[in-house]
Amino acid sequence: MRTLKIRVYGNIWRVKFITAKQMHRITGRRAEGATDLSGNRVIYFDKEEMSKVLVLHELGHAYFYELPIKPARLTSLQVEEVTVEMYAEKMEEMVKTGRFILKFFRENS
Repeated sequence: MRTLKIRVYGNIWRVKFITAKQMHRITGRRAEGATDLSGNRVIYFDKEEMSKVLVLHELGHAYFYELPIKPARLTSLQVEEVTVEMYAEKMEEMVKTGRFILKFFRENS
């Protein structure tokens, strides 16, 4: 299956659908999904475990990664405010992107 490309806060992310064995090799553990936060901007999904909740969960990691708060030292209340604001601004986009990912997967698997 080819790699899907999506945009998160204007940055290109790759979405890959892989086997459980490949996922274990990448993450070192059993996982249904994984988001590479090392700067590579890749979201991995176990082809046998696809669900709307999983897709939105991994997208949440990607969107949170792109927030400009990495060097800041925030209190838990500030982190909560940033997170809630992100979801308020981006939830509709995240849901649309999640549907797009699931549609692509169904049509190409």
